[in-house]
Amino acid sequence: MMRRKGSIGNLLGVLLLVMVALSVLPAQALAYSVDIQNPYPDKMDVAVIDFDDPADTWRCHGWWVVQPYSTRRITMPDSTAKNHIYLFVKTSEARWSGEGISSSIVRTVNNNAFSYLDGQSCPPGPNRRQEFFVKYELKDGFLYWAPE
Repeated sequence: MMRRKGSIGNLLGVLLLVMVALSVLPAQALAYSVDIQNPYPDKMDVAVIDFDDPADTWRCHGWWVVQPYSTRRITMPDSTAKNHIYLFVKTSEARWSGEGISSSIVRTVNNNAFSYLDGQSCPPGPNRRQEFFVKYELKDGFLYWAPE
């Protein structure tokens, strides 16, 4: 019976040590998440401009696909320095952009998946063009977006 108490005590000691070690390690912050709702029968494409902390500059990247009649969560682990992002969203029939909105910004996109930092060029690809991105404030690292 004494061995059993010793084994349980050792196990509890190890568990306590692991819990203390985990609490001391820095946790990776969840930078932000965006839920994109697509209430349409057509797929929705999303491009994002956010602040890339490791590069210390803004990054433009896309495309995330949101399937018809669904919501998709996009999580960005490398963007904690700013409390806002910019979005450009489109379907084959409609687009939600910042054209005519003073706080919007313009970036180059193409039809392929892309990612580039400010000061770099958008990678080559089909239908390369300028698009307006709308500014959105993040609330506690989260944005829920649905077409208006």
